[in-house]
Amino acid sequence: TDRAGRITDVNRLFCDISGYEREELIGSDHRLLNSGHHPSHFFRQMWQTIAQGNVWRADICNRDKKGRLYWVDTTIAPRRDGEGRLVGYVSIRFDISSRKIAEAELLAELRRREVTENLLVDIIETIPNGLVAYDSQGQLLFCNNAHRKLYDRDSCSGARSPMMQPGGSRAPASGPFAPAALPAHVSIGLEGEGMSKPYIQQLDSERWIQIHNRRSESGNLVSIQTDISA
Repeated sequence: TDRAGRITDVNRLFCDISGYEREELIGSDHRLLNSGHHPSHFFRQMWQTIAQGNVWRADICNRDKKGRLYWVDTTIAPRRDGEGRLVGYVSIRFDISSRKIAEAELLAELRRREVTENLLVDIIETIPNGLVAYDSQGQLLFCNNAHRKLYDRDSCSGARSPMMQPGGSRAPASGPFAPAALPAHVSIGLEGEGMSKPYIQQLDSERWIQIHNRRSESGNLVSIQTDISA
């Protein structure tokens, strides 16, 4: 281009990607290809950089003759005459539309996952049952608000699975609260394939909870606690 940004020459590839013939481009400026995607300060900063004789580089979203958007990795460098005076600019562009499409699809997928994860957290935090999960080594993965309230904890930071500790809280082997002796109303709906039998734990003189543990295929331990004091 000349110093004003008017196109003075283009190659065949530029014509192919923009959809314009050489005759349509010569004498025009970038406004012919402007997609409206970039804010005004984007190009203002570009002009400030190249007008000072510096190289400018960025990804630009253009619009071709048929109205389709395309992206180009663009480098604009000053063009000088034999005496070193700035006479115009040369722009080198690489079509990166495929990469931009892939990036947009990845970003959309990440946003969908974030929405799903936020929904899952909402569900976990609002169910009335305590819920806690440990990895195969007994290290805490997460616990919900109901679990923290049941055990009067501000957080579960640093907690380990009681099933992984000597003398920890295990399902009693015998006595009135052994798994085989659980009341029917405690067990109904909780037995299933891959699920252990629930057992009772006394938290204090007035609170009793039912605990149901399940080991996942990946080895994680998920424990559900239900307050059955009432």
